[in-house]
Amino acid sequence: MTSTTRIGEITTSLNLAMQNLRCLHTLTGRAPQHKLCANAYDCGACPFDQMLDDMAQPERVTDRAGSIRAA
Repeated sequence: MTSTTRIGEITTSLNLAMQNLRCLHTLTGRAPQHKLCANAYDCGACPFDQMLDDMAQPERVTDRAGSIRAA
């Protein structure tokens, strides 16, 4: 086996591993297809996941009477 062949095999393995680490939000379309997971699928500790959740929730505003309503 040549070193070029071995490098090709390693590159292929790394590409497959990276594909398997795609962010779960790529499946729902909430993240670009190239977004990779940096938290080992621990979405509860992921700042990107939190940002997406924050963006999806309507902003809540409190009026003078203390009632909460959507902005």
